[in-house]
Amino acid sequence: MYTALNPRIASTVLGAASFLLVPVPFLLLKWGPALRKKSRYAMDLPQHYAPPAHHAAKAAEEGKGAPDIKT
Repeated sequence: MYTALNPRIASTVLGAASFLLVPVPFLLLKWGPALRKKSRYAMDLPQHYAPPAHHAAKAAEEGKGAPDIKT
């Protein structure tokens, strides 16, 4: 793309595409649960991809969680 176009124009095209995709994660956060409820493929995802509860408890016991920020 940079050889066919001026580098300034090519960078502008890439920047514009990136800018247009910024809201996608926020839209998925908002409507993701509703989309997963409608999907026939997402029925098994929570049990396969969600970490087991004992992993979170073990990490909390070992102090591997997010550090507390004191101001």
